[in-house]
Amino acid sequence: MMVDSLMPESESVTAKSRLMPRHLPARQNRRNQNHMQAQSAPAGKPARIPDHPLICKEAGILIESDEDLAALVAHVREVGSFAYDTEFIGESSYYPQLCLIQIATHQQVGLVDPLCEVDLTPIWELIADPDIKTIVHAGMQDLEPVARHLDKAPANIFDSQIAAAFCNQPYPASLAHLVEVCCGVKLGKGLTYTAWDRRPLSPTHQRYACDDVRYLPAIEAALNEQLQQAGYAQAMRDECIESMEELSIYKPNIEALFNRVRSNRNFSRKESALLKLLVAWRQDAAQEQNLPPRSVVKDDVLIAMSKKSPKSRQSLFNLKHMPKPIINIYGDQLLEMVQTAKNMPKDKMPRDNKFEETTAQRHRSEQLWVALNALCHGKGIAPALVTSRQEISRCCQDMLSDQLPEDHSMNNGWRKTLITQPLQAMTSGKPLELVWEQDALKLG
Repeated sequence: MMVDSLMPESESVTAKSRLMPRHLPARQNRRNQNHMQAQSAPAGKPARIPDHPLICKEAGILIESDEDLAALVAHVREVGSFAYDTEFIGESSYYPQLCLIQIATHQQVGLVDPLCEVDLTPIWELIADPDIKTIVHAGMQDLEPVARHLDKAPANIFDSQIAAAFCNQPYPASLAHLVEVCCGVKLGKGLTYTAWDRRPLSPTHQRYACDDVRYLPAIEAALNEQLQQAGYAQAMRDECIESMEELSIYKPNIEALFNRVRSNRNFSRKESALLKLLVAWRQDAAQEQNLPPRSVVKDDVLIAMSKKSPKSRQSLFNLKHMPKPIINIYGDQLLEMVQTAKNMPKDKMPRDNKFEETTAQRHRSEQLWVALNALCHGKGIAPALVTSRQEISRCCQDMLSDQLPEDHSMNNGWRKTLITQPLQAMTSGKPLELVWEQDALKLG
């Protein structure tokens, strides 16, 4: 996952100019403390695993060799679908350190140990195979290694968090919530922030890891039945394709990263031009240093630099919270970017993205947002999956006048047919009837 490099050869990073992750010792200590507590605490009574044809009741099998993984993969291919999750540590490297892979069918749960130098290619090939269904929960980050290692997109993904949003459940819903709703099991406290790279894994760690995938086949079946009954199966499938099965999703998107940092702040076009260059630079530097981007330089430092346009190394040192090692390694390059932004033609600069509503516009968009929420709840679809309050503010007038851009998300696919068109019909005078039935809001 490379972006076009901004690094001049003269400033290539040597062994003497590596950056250390900021705040890493504190985070490692926290992980280690949580790990030791889990290791030493009494295991406690595990949740009762119900008798269900799609829930494997067996203990997880540790997979520490290529031969054992080959047997597990062959089993998955025979079944035709599997649940998948990972445990990783993300604060110390550009790509998260993969520490454990959990795989489950209705017959078997496998815990694959990447730290044993197992060749994981067969797993990535499973996930990229359109003939095999991969069941995940909020799985985008877990699926990223497939794109990175195979240069292929994941295929045939069923994300239970997305599916639940079409089944009158909140979005985003936690896995524990869906396990309780769909399987009647109340899981214990999780171990998300623990030292997953420590070995051996305690019985508590193994049980927690197994529970992350054990119930997903049953959850998928329960949600699929509801999707079919509601008529949302294709809409859910389309959402998984759009949000998880495109290769470009897993590549760094500088425009999106830039807009996230810029947000709705006031910037001149020249300041925005510099900020965009800095965001792209940070991505390259982070990958080169093998650090998370925000461990290289925080957003606030990039924003301050784009506002002040420092013209010397001393000006860089004067920036609050600017790490000195960054100036030592990349100082000349940062100053070159200031000049590049200053000399950039206006038509090449990012356009102003700030949006401010008048009092009247805010009042109108608030009513449209309320109507959209009522419509979504009436249809059993979580509003947060459909859009956001901020986006409704931006597109309110276009939606009311039926002039949404062709490429706008609310003017395409299931969002257009299930939400936008009925909403526009209502704003044109067609009544929207709602009733409270079976402890939920429904269309009349």
